[in-house]
Order: sequence, then C-alpha cells, then structure tokens
Amino acid sequence: MVGRNGSGKSILLQILAGKKTPSAGRVLTDDSVGYLSQERDHNTESVASFLGYAAWKQVQLRMQTGLSTQADFDYLEGRWDFEEKLNAALHDFSLSRQLLSHSLASLSAGEYTKIRLIELSWRKFQITILDEPTNHLDQLGKKQLLNWIQQQSCVIVASHDISILNHANQILELQHGKLTHTQCDWAGFLNIKANQQRNLEHQEHIYKKEMTSAKKQQRRVQEHLDKQLRKGKDSRQNSNQSKIILNHAKSKSEASHSRLKSIQQDKVDINQNRLRQIQQQKIEEAPIYFHMDKCETKTGVAVMAQDLCLHHVDSLPLNFQIQHGQRFAITGRNGSGKSTLMKVITHHLEQASGDIQVYGRYKMLDQHFSLLEKGANAIENMALFHEDLSQTEVRQVLAHLRLKNERISLPVQRLSSGEQLKLALACLFSGRSLPNILCIDEPDNHLDMESKKQLVKTLQDYPGTLVVISHDDDFLQQLNIEAFFDLDDHLIEKNAE
Repeated sequence: MVGRNGSGKSILLQILAGKKTPSAGRVLTDDSVGYLSQERDHNTESVASFLGYAAWKQVQLRMQTGLSTQADFDYLEGRWDFEEKLNAALHDFSLSRQLLSHSLASLSAGEYTKIRLIELSWRKFQITILDEPTNHLDQLGKKQLLNWIQQQSCVIVASHDISILNHANQILELQHGKLTHTQCDWAGFLNIKANQQRNLEHQEHIYKKEMTSAKKQQRRVQEHLDKQLRKGKDSRQNSNQSKIILNHAKSKSEASHSRLKSIQQDKVDINQNRLRQIQQQKIEEAPIYFHMDKCETKTGVAVMAQDLCLHHVDSLPLNFQIQHGQRFAITGRNGSGKSTLMKVITHHLEQASGDIQVYGRYKMLDQHFSLLEKGANAIENMALFHEDLSQTEVRQVLAHLRLKNERISLPVQRLSSGEQLKLALACLFSGRSLPNILCIDEPDNHLDMESKKQLVKTLQDYPGTLVVISHDDDFLQQLNIEAFFDLDDHLIEKNAE
C-alpha cells in the first residue's frame, strides 16, 4: 500500500485490522488478521513474557519438580520444542538471548520491530498487516524482514521503501481519498502511472486548446452582438414605425442574442469542467519545501568524547571528535547504541562514565519527535520554537510542507508519522536562529519518496555541523557524509571522496 504522507494509509490499515471503527461501511473477512503498527505501544513487560517464554519456563519447572497438572500437559501440546523454535527465531533476526531479560520498553526501535515480527509469526495469522515495518531496521534487518514476509500467507505492507516495494506483487494506492488496486509488481505500477500521467497531460493540452478556441469564439459572438445592438438602436431612432412594433422587434432580437451568448457560455463551461477534472486527476502538486534560515558557522571542535560509556550498551569506551562544519554519520546494527549516543551528545541522557563536551548551539530530532507538544496543533508548536515568526509566516512554512489547513488545526498526535516528522523538521529549520549543530536520528523514516528527496536537498544546503543516524546507505551518500562512526567496530572511517 502506497500513498503520500497524510493520505490515510495508517488509518485504513487500522480499520482493516479491526483497531479502528470506520465512519461508514464494514470490513468483512473470514481470516484472522495480525497487525504491526509503526508506533510502539507502552508495554513494559519483559521480552520473555511477551513471547510466552516465561510462561513456558514455569510449566517446565513444574514438570521437573513433579508439580505439573493436566492443564500443563495441555499447554505443552505442540510446544515441547518451544525453546528450539525461540532460539531459531532469535537467530533469524540476529538477536541475542540476553534480550529475553530486557523489557520491551528498553529495546531499540529495530529490536522492538523484530521481536514483534517473531510474535506475529507464531500466532499464524492468515493475513498480516505491517505499517512501515522497515523504519528503524538496518540493512540486514530489511533482508530478514523480506525472508519473514515470504514465509507468511498474505501480507499487506504500507511502505515507502523501494527494497520492500520491489518484492510486492499487487499495489494498493491511496490518493485523494480513493483506493486503486493494481494487479502487478512495483515496476509495472510505475509504468502504468507514467502512462496515466502522459495521457492526462495530452488530454489537458487538448482541452486547453479547445478552451482557448471557445473563448475566442465567445468574444467574436459578443463583438457581433454588440455591433447588432448598436445598429438596431440607430435604426429605431431613425424609424417611423410605431413604438409597439419597435419594442417587439427589440425584445425578439435581445432573446436571440441571449440564446447565442448562452450557447457560447455553455461551450466555455463544458471545457472548463473538463479541464478542472483533468487537473484534479493529475498527481502533480506544489513541490514540498523545507525552509531553512542561515546559521552561524564556526570552526574547531564541535563535539569531543573521551572514554565515553553508555548505559545499557555493551561496548568499549568511545573516543571521537566532530569538527564544526563536518558531516558525521553514526552507524551500526540495531541495538548498538546509536540513538543512545546521540541523546548523550545532546545531553538528553546521562552517560554511564567518561566525558562529552559540545561547543556550539545544538538541536536534536529523535525518532519519536519528542520535541513536539503532541496535544498542541502545528501552529502552536511552531510558535513554541519561533516566537519571532508571524502566524502568516508560520502558515506559509506549513503550506510549503503540504500540510493542509484542516490538518494544521488538529492536535499533533492525530497527524500521521510523516506529517509529524515534517512539522518537527520545520520547527528545527525555520526561524531567525538556526543551530550550528544539528543532530537527527533516522530522519528518512516515515517520509514519502518526494519528501525524502527534498529533505536531502535541504540538508545538503545546511552549512553547520550535521550528525545523522540512518540505515539507508544511499541517503547518507547523498548527504556527502565525511566521517562514519561505526559503533559495531568502534572505528571512524573517513570518506575518501
């Protein structure tokens, strides 16, 4: 399932999964439906409890101590080899057994997604719905996800990720409140869309020509009628006929002229309606635009870490420097501590030990858009960051992000993840005072393809220090990253280019 940010994909998937009630109509299915949201819930239980391993261990303990009941034997039916299946599932997703003792809330976003996928597969749903599952997954995780999908009966995936879309065999497109079902792969879908676009442009060209011709004819008719009216007026003034006869002739002429004008106006209206319908169908819209003001540039060291150790991350002490103006990427597998390190750099978390120094004004955008007030609307959030912007300026910024008036008045928590990300970026970028150190955690998640391209262009133009986390190698390459800090190997690799 594809569609631009805010088109309603997540809401539709939640309705299909039975998580939301439609305002009209029904969803009918004879099959069981599993669902993975792109938003994490607030489940604080352990991974072992969530996957059923804790309950299985308790039954095993009662069996070993002779305290088992018939209910325990019933429970173990089909579960005698549960531990072997668990080990295999964890291995398939490159997860450690140590995670079993962790709470779900403590997992990285990528680890959480993988655990949820394991739980879904064990429940053997006939239909599984995944809402942007590649968000937060590293490259290996995406390959593991594709292997997982191929083992399921039927999967509906909402995604902007080409690596997933290229494996789809049917495409659902949600656009302008309408759902289109295409029985083909992604390449075939793109070809169909391109042909449709060309046909619409051809029809638009024809209707524009017909419109021009109709308006010219309308002007010629009007000029002719005006001439006839002047001629008739002159004739009546010089005529010896009675006033009754002259008025009757005038009324008859005016009626005839009115019919001619009506016919010409109908032709113009018909072409205007045709043209309007074509333009409504065209997928072209005003391009998205992230406004970015100038920032103060500095030289020297921007960030310095010495013997830095992170909480809940098993790694050697970290030592690194980031120079002002440098483009610096933090990389590593899911759970390696990338997000934790960024939060320590921006003083949103305390380090376990060691020292971290930041020299300059910084702002951070995390994966959950925590800088936003979720109960406030878009305009109110912008005002919190940029008191110097007028409401007109704020509305212009939001319009450039293609956030419509009816959306910007909603509480942020009711916006789609893509819309929330655009708003959060606007809060960071806009205003008179841009930070000279910008830390962004997986900013390419949630965005549709067009918005992602524009984000790349905006970040390319950012003159300050950029610290970014992403699993998308193409995205990082386009940002002209100069140094990669790999938390798996604890090495800083300079970009040779």
